[in-house]
Amino acid sequence: MSNLFSEIQIKMKNKSNSEVNRLTREAIATALVELLRKQDFEKITISSIVKLAGVSRTAYYNNYNSKDEILNDLIDNFIEEVNSGLKPYVDPVSGKTNNPKQFIFNLFEIVFNHRTLYATLINAGLSHQILKQLNDLMLKYSHAATKLEKYQVYLQSGALFNVFTLWIANGTKESCLEMTNIFTKLYSTFW
Repeated sequence: MSNLFSEIQIKMKNKSNSEVNRLTREAIATALVELLRKQDFEKITISSIVKLAGVSRTAYYNNYNSKDEILNDLIDNFIEEVNSGLKPYVDPVSGKTNNPKQFIFNLFEIVFNHRTLYATLINAGLSHQILKQLNDLMLKYSHAATKLEKYQVYLQSGALFNVFTLWIANGTKESCLEMTNIFTKLYSTFW
């Protein structure tokens, strides 16, 4: 995979600037993930990212200011996909789930679909960034107003993060349905 961008350059003809930017960002993010599989985050250079992505430094800097920004974007997109996939199961007014078991199943299914990215981040020692961004997103959507409610959000996001991390680190041997049953049982005994 010497030039990730060349695969999508053909798609770029007659595309809008926003579509070209999206494809460029996708190539850059994919390049970063590929490089994370081979070397430490700190050792990855902008030059190696643009070379593997097949984009110019100008295209890189038109889309990102740093490697950290790419990493944050990757995780934000992952967490936003989780959030979007769960919206149908959450009451927009109360924030409570209207079908908890289906909510949890969909959560595990979405994480399973992104297990390669998640595993790459775990192996690169960057899983703490997932937790940070998960905390931020859950606080944003939780309507937590009191100190106690904020601690509850952190407790829940930490529990989810640790369960996902263990499941993925162990190779996702359990199915999404098995994980739903395990998590539902654990959750009901804990709270």
